[in-house]
Amino acid sequence: MDKKVKKCSRKKPKKKIYIRLDNKRKDRLVPKRQREALLYAIWCSIPMVVKSASLKDLSKWGYDINDQQFLEMRSIKTKKDIAKYLSVSVETITDWVKSDWVQDMINEINKANIARFIPDVDHAFVMKTIEEADASRVKLFKQLNQGWVEKNETSMPELKSALMGIQNNIVKLITQEKNK
Repeated sequence: MDKKVKKCSRKKPKKKIYIRLDNKRKDRLVPKRQREALLYAIWCSIPMVVKSASLKDLSKWGYDINDQQFLEMRSIKTKKDIAKYLSVSVETITDWVKSDWVQDMINEINKANIARFIPDVDHAFVMKTIEEADASRVKLFKQLNQGWVEKNETSMPELKSALMGIQNNIVKLITQEKNK
């Protein structure tokens, strides 16, 4: 009798997609495909308002509307689509989501994006403060630009005890005057 022996076909374990940044910090891993990981971080950092904005608005906001890669990436909506665009597997994307290195890159890109708008926000804030001159805006303006700190009773305990002593002396004098 001929028995057909069916071989058990096990999938080979996937290669790790990370390399160690250094031997001291085992928790700090860097993706082998750094360029693709960086592009993924950039894609994650594109705000939804930018993904849905018109080219006219993007230009007004200072984005380079002639950058074809940026325009392609802003049109990508899902992780499956970004994986296809970067020629990586969805599992790789999932690993990048868990990677401290990629998360740090996303945070750095977000900080840089926000920093672009700080001068405009500051200007609008100053102009509104000048126009309105309401107490809360003036207070915040002084705190941000002049280092002003509101003084309260906990910051001056000596003054508080001196005032309490004066108040007690006044009460004593009043009671003495009444008793005469």
